[in-house]
Parts: sequence; C-alpha cells; structure tokens
Amino acid sequence: MSKTVTLEEKIAKAEEDARRKAEADGLDETAIQEAVSKAVEKAKAAYDKQVKEKPASWLVKVRDNPNFCGIGAGGIQFANGEAVVTSGRMADWFTEHEGYEVIRQ
Repeated sequence: MSKTVTLEEKIAKAEEDARRKAEADGLDETAIQEAVSKAVEKAKAAYDKQVKEKPASWLVKVRDNPNFCGIGAGGIQFANGEAVVTSGRMADWFTEHEGYEVIRQ
C-alpha cells in the first residue's frame, strides 16, 4: 500500500537533503540557506504539479441493481452496485445510458 506524503513531509525531506549535500560540499551558511530555499521551492512546485495532475474520477452506481457485482461496459468492475472510473470517456458512456448514476469525485 502506498503512503501519501504530505507537503510538509516533502518540504522537511527537501530541507534535510539539501542541507546535508551543501554541508558535504563545504558551502558557507549563506550558500547552504540558498540551496535549502531552492530545494524547498522545487519540492513545493513538484507537489503542486502532482496535486493538479491527479486524474478525475467518477463514481458509477447501478440504479436498478444496487447489489450488482461483476464486469460492466468497458471492462469496468462493479462491486455492490458501484464502480470508480478514471476515464472521462467511460464516465460519458455511463452517463448517456439509462440505469446508471454518475457522480464526479
């Protein structure tokens, strides 16, 4: 199971790594602070990009058979009448066909 890393954890790790590398390179305190600041900004930018690029997902519910477990259209796996899809094309398909409720998450 993958652990979600928070922004604060990413920043702390970036600071630690940058400080360790700068000290190993023999930089003075001003240069160390610059290296740490750059590393933190880079970590923030990477985190923002990751959050923005998170794919959209939709919850698809089978209206008339809330206990349905099996494979639906497009190979989508349903459990207890629900499936999560990350394909906009598949979300559109379920939206356009009767018997399904599609909720953007």
